[in-house]
Amino acid sequence: MQKPILYFTLSTLVILLALAITWPILPHILPHADEYLFYTNAWSILSGKELQNYFHVAATEYAFTAFLSVVNMLTKSGINFPNGDPDVVTYYYGRIFGLILYLITYLAAVVVLQRGENKFKLRTLFFTLLYFGSLGIFERAFRVNSDETSVLVILNFLIVSLYLHKKRSQPFKFFLVNLGFGFLATFTNFKSIYLATPILVLNTLLPFIFYDNEKENHESFYTKLYKMALYTLGVFGGTVALWAIFIPKPFNYFNFWMSLRNTIVTQSNFDFNFPNQTNGNLGSWSSYFYDFFVEYIGLTQLAAILTVVGTAYYLGRKRYLSFIFDFLRKQLKFQNFKTGELFLSTELIILASAFCYYLGIGHATTHWSRWGLPVGFFGLIILGTVLEKSFLFITNERASWPRRPKFWLAVLLLFTFGWSLRFALAYDISRSNYPSQGGLKLTSADVKQFLTDKGVAPSDYTKTAAWYGFGSEGIGNILLSQLTDPEHKETKYLFWPYWNIGVLYENGMDDKESANQMYLVKKYAQKVDFRFPTLLSHYIHYTKMFAWRYLGITWYPEVESLVESQYGVVELKSLPNRIMLDYDVPFDKMTYYYTPYSEIFNLKNLPNGYMFPPCYSNPFVVYAQDGKPVPENPVLGGSGKTAGLYCHGTRFVMTFKGNYWIKIEGLPKGDENGAMIYSAYNYTYDPITKTIYFHNPSDAYSAEFGVATREKNVPGLKFHVSYDSLVNSN
Repeated sequence: MQKPILYFTLSTLVILLALAITWPILPHILPHADEYLFYTNAWSILSGKELQNYFHVAATEYAFTAFLSVVNMLTKSGINFPNGDPDVVTYYYGRIFGLILYLITYLAAVVVLQRGENKFKLRTLFFTLLYFGSLGIFERAFRVNSDETSVLVILNFLIVSLYLHKKRSQPFKFFLVNLGFGFLATFTNFKSIYLATPILVLNTLLPFIFYDNEKENHESFYTKLYKMALYTLGVFGGTVALWAIFIPKPFNYFNFWMSLRNTIVTQSNFDFNFPNQTNGNLGSWSSYFYDFFVEYIGLTQLAAILTVVGTAYYLGRKRYLSFIFDFLRKQLKFQNFKTGELFLSTELIILASAFCYYLGIGHATTHWSRWGLPVGFFGLIILGTVLEKSFLFITNERASWPRRPKFWLAVLLLFTFGWSLRFALAYDISRSNYPSQGGLKLTSADVKQFLTDKGVAPSDYTKTAAWYGFGSEGIGNILLSQLTDPEHKETKYLFWPYWNIGVLYENGMDDKESANQMYLVKKYAQKVDFRFPTLLSHYIHYTKMFAWRYLGITWYPEVESLVESQYGVVELKSLPNRIMLDYDVPFDKMTYYYTPYSEIFNLKNLPNGYMFPPCYSNPFVVYAQDGKPVPENPVLGGSGKTAGLYCHGTRFVMTFKGNYWIKIEGLPKGDENGAMIYSAYNYTYDPITKTIYFHNPSDAYSAEFGVATREKNVPGLKFHVSYDSLVNSN
C-alpha cells in the first residue's frame, strides 16, 4: 500500500473511532452555564429583542439560530423555536450543531496542513490523532462556543489568502478578502482580530511590495505607501459599515459603545466580577501555557509526543537537530514571501497568529481557560508537523523498524496511552447517563459509599455530613457560619464541590474572594481528603491541585464541567460555640479596580449600572481621614464617588453572618486626605484606628470593603480582618 493511501486510511479509522465513542454520548454531555446564554440570545434574535454580548457571539448566534430554525421546520422536535425549552436544545440539537462544527473545523485544518497537495500527508494523520484525542477541543466544540467558530473563520481566511498569494493576485482582491474576513472574524469574536493580524499584514504588504512590480508601469514607493494606507483605512471603515448593517437589531447604541470602549481599552469587562482570575493575580496569564499542555494536548498525548521526539533525538542527536533546523530554515526562507509561495511557510504563519493571539489575551484583565482554544488548536497543527518530521527521521535512521511487528505494537500502545484520557471521558459520560438519571448521580453514590465506609448509618447522613454550597441525594447543604448552630453541632464531614475546591488546594490567597473560607478550613479542619466519582476526576484533581498549590495559578479547566468531577472531604474538629478568624490581606492579594471619571459613560447616562466596578456605584463611601461621608456627584448621576481613583479591597464571595473588623494599615501619608473607604453595605468607620466595623445579620453573597486612593500601587497597604460568628451587634 502506498504511504499516502495508508495515511488516509489510518486517519479515516481514527475519525470513525472518534465518532464511535462520541455519538452515543452526545445526549449525555452535561450542559455548560454559558450555553444558556447562547440559546437565550438566539431566542432574542428571532424575538426582535436586543442582543447583549455583541463582541463574542454575534456570528455564532446567527449560525445557531439558522440551524435551529431549520431543525424546527424539518423535524417534530418539540423545540417550537424560539419559544421552546433550552434544555431540549442542549441535550440534542445543540450537540448536533457542535458535532458539525467539530468536523468542519477539522476539515479546514486538513486543507491547511495539506498545503495545496493532493497526496495525503503524514502530518495530517498526526494532527488527526491529536485533534480527536484532545479533551479541550472536544469540550469547546460541543459547548456551541464562539472560540471554536473563530478558529474556523481564521482557518478559512488563511486558506483563501494562501491561494491568492500563490496566484500573486492584485492588491484589490486581497482588499476584498481582508474586508470580508476582517468583519467576519470580529463579528464572530472580537479577540479573533489577534489571530487575523499576521494574515492581514501579509495580505497588505506582499501584494504591493512584490506582486505589483510585475506591472509595466512601476509605481513609486510613496504611491504604494499611499495605496496601502487607503486600503487599510478601507478595511477598517468597511468593517464598521458591515457591523452597522448586520448587527442584530434592535440594540442600545449607548450600551454598545460602552461595551466597545471596555472591550478595546480594558479588554474585558469582568475584572470586578471575577477578581480571582485577573491579570494581577500572580501572573494568571501563564494559565494559558498550562492549559495548552494539560487540557488541549493532554498529558498522555504530550507523553506520546515526547516519546517520538525523544526517540528521534536519541537516534540522531546532531543529525536530528540539523534535520529540524533545516525545516525551520525553509519556513523562514525570504524567497517564499517574495514569490508568494506561502504554503511553504504555513506553520510559521500559524505560529505567528497563535503568538499574536496569546499576546492579546495575555494582556487582558480577566483570563478564562476557554480563551486558550485558538492557541491550543494552532499548537496541534504545528505539533502534527513536528511529529511528522520526527517520525520520518526515525524511520530513515532505522529503516527496518517499520517492517517489524514489535514496532507497530509499540505504535499501537503509544496511541492507546495517548488517547486514554479521551477513552476515560467517553466512559465517564456514558456511565453518568445524564439527563435520564439527572445530574451528579455518580457523586451521590460515591458520597454514600464514603459514609458507609466510615460507619455512618443512612439515618445519620444528614446529621453527620453536609455539602457546602451544594446538595446531593440524601445529603443536605450548609453554610459555613451555620456549623456552630445546635442542629449542626454533630456535623463531622463537610463535602466541598469542585468549583470552589481551590480553597482546599492553595497555600496562600491566590483566590482573592475566598480568604475567609480558606482560613476557616485551616483553623477548624482536622483533615482534608479528596474523592473521585469518575476516572477523569483523578486527572482533573492532580493537574488542578498542581496549578493552584505549586504554580500559584487560579486555573479553572473547562473540561472539569464535562464529567462529575472531584470533590473535597473536610473532616472537622469539634467546633466551639463561635467561629473566630484573624488574617492579613496584603496589597498583592487585594482586589483591584480603576474607576474612570467620565461625563459620557456614567450612572447618570447608564442608570442600570452597566459594567461599572462595584466601588463606583457603592453608596456607602466616607473619607479615610475623618470618616465624613463623601458627597454625591451630581455630574455622574448621584454616584461615582470614587470616580478617578484606584480601588483596593478585600472581598468575601460568601459573607458569613457575624461581625467583621477590618483594620486598614499602610495608607500613603500624602493620600490620606483624598482616600475613601467604600462598600455596598452600611458600616461603622473609626478614622482614628482606621478600622471598619460591619455587622452581618445573616449569610449573604459577595461583599467587599476597601479603600480608594489616587495612587495605583500602594505596596505597604494591608487589611487586618477579624471575624466573630456571634450575630449580636456590638
